Amino acid sequence: MDKNTGTKAAKSETPFPRLELWEDGRRIPELYKPENFEWWYFDAQLTDGRTLVLVFYIDQDASERRFVYRADAAVASPNGQRVAAAYVTHQDVSISRERPEIHIGKSFLRGDLDTYRVVMDESDLGKLSLDVTIWRTFPPPVSPAKRGNIVQADKIFGWVCPVPRGELTGTIKVNGETATVKGVAYHDHNWGTTTMGSLLHHWIWGRAAIGPYTASTLRNTLISHPRTAAPMVSSSFSLHRSGRFWSTSRVPVQPAWLLSLPPILTRGTRLPTTAPG
Repeated sequence: MDKNTGTKAAKSETPFPRLELWEDGRRIPELYKPENFEWWYFDAQLTDGRTLVLVFYIDQDASERRFVYRADAAVASPNGQRVAAAYVTHQDVSISRERPEIHIGKSFLRGDLDTYRVVMDESDLGKLSLDVTIWRTFPPPVSPAKRGNIVQADKIFGWVCPVPRGELTGTIKVNGETATVKGVAYHDHNWGTTTMGSLLHHWIWGRAAIGPYTASTLRNTLISHPRTAAPMVSSSFSLHRSGRFWSTSRVPVQPAWLLSLPPILTRGTRLPTTAPG
């Protein structure tokens, strides 16, 4: 039972590996280190045609050599109109390492991997505020080793996807007008101990909810290893439907590099893949 909403949370599917609560908590140290970053990302396709994006950030304030914290929200309408707002602070922040619980000003995120409540407070963000709850409806991709990291020496770029697909309900207030909303939601979480550009040349990421199917795809092009001329490319694709899961991956091995991308699962049918390059 979710104590904030009074709604019974969906039980996790037993055939799939489970994330642990701490994996969606704070992953970088509290002590400031240059180039460290972290964010918790949510988006949703609403039934009224609008798109919602929410992000809680731990970012760099290089001039003051300390972290800056942001709560960002944006709503885009089918006609192209977009309303965005943000709250930025150096203090009045609490982020748990044990579970997904974040407070930035009066805005907060609280979850248990099955259910998430996100509140963006009007007194902080002004023209855009909301109170929404997301129920996870598909299992998160988890590799057997529970590693979603690209690692080069002491440089780490990490990723977990607790909610590949979920149901969202709640209220949104835009420019003084309040509406009850429903939609299909997504949530992932990134962190790193170096700038993304020092490890990745670029990536292509996408996800889709197509009837009963949920698809996600990721293709990373890494910066070339100093001893080789060729760029390193990895790709993964996964597809869910109810209790079934299909996946395929292409992960090259390079000396002095460790690359482990989620989700490398093989339940169900293996889909064909085309080798990069």
